[in-house]
Amino acid sequence: MTSRGGTAEHFARRLDSGADGVPVWWSAVPNGTERWLGAARSAAPGLYLKAMLLRAKNRDGKRNPKPTDNADEFHVAMAPYVDVMTLDRENLAVISCSIRDIRTTRPASLIRNGDFESLIRAIERLPHPR
Repeated sequence: MTSRGGTAEHFARRLDSGADGVPVWWSAVPNGTERWLGAARSAAPGLYLKAMLLRAKNRDGKRNPKPTDNADEFHVAMAPYVDVMTLDRENLAVISCSIRDIRTTRPASLIRNGDFESLIRAIERLPHPR
């Protein structure tokens, strides 16, 4: 249960979401989108990051949808639960800002796709079980 009421399961219950990733029925609530995002930030941080990515992509009027957009959404939703994540340039810009807003025990190291040196350094910095 979160301070705003509800659980992560409650926020994820409805699969149909609006253009910004927020369940459509929240748009009927006064200030519903922002209230959902505020609650998801702590109760369901992966859904929050997915919504932030969708919001950024949909606000760019010059951007054409790509076949990989759906996979990108699911990929960034895992960021609160992994130690290291690689992202393309577009997604990295959005998620590196949004990940600061969520509560997580240890935020993921976000690495740009193809930057193998940074990826290796991030993996080497991980705590290793003894």
